[in-house]
Amino acid sequence: MGVQPKHISAITINRATPADAETIVAIRSQAWLSIYPRSSLGITKADILRHIEGEHGQRLAATIAHWRNRITEEDGVHSVTFVARLSNQVVGFVGPRHHDGKQRIGTLYVSESVRGQGIGTQLLQRAIAWFNQLEDIYLYVVSYNDRAIAFYERYGFKKTEAGIFIDPFVKKRSGIDLPKIEMVLSAKIKD
Repeated sequence: MGVQPKHISAITINRATPADAETIVAIRSQAWLSIYPRSSLGITKADILRHIEGEHGQRLAATIAHWRNRITEEDGVHSVTFVARLSNQVVGFVGPRHHDGKQRIGTLYVSESVRGQGIGTQLLQRAIAWFNQLEDIYLYVVSYNDRAIAFYERYGFKKTEAGIFIDPFVKKRSGIDLPKIEMVLSAKIKD
């Protein structure tokens, strides 16, 4: 299984509050800017920034408002957002949900400053525990995000037969052909 990450014991995982939205968006934006530009695919940092902020920065406030509303409306049964806190600061988040008849981990990001310290593991474990583990759990990941793919594989996720597809939301919003794959954690067999 390779080298285990160092775990930070002072991490707490709990439900996000609307006040966490701005930090959640900042962590996700930071990750997108550092991971998703890919010159071989014609995806530039400017493209990613335009996707995050809009042509003139107008999209950022709307994205923060979207996350505030999303967190406010989450019922904890169909969807929830969990945050990892270190010294009361949000340093990562995960969004498990039921979508299109499947259990899905919709998003998992950890602040660059604390990556590799076990926070992603704790968030993933919390998301998996939230689900009914007698059903498969799915997620999408950018096809060239090798670090994330290897991370999920360490915890039993496998690539599905769906192949590479272009994220339709990203394509519609900003014209970027962001290739993704689907992964699945097979259901536990009932004893």
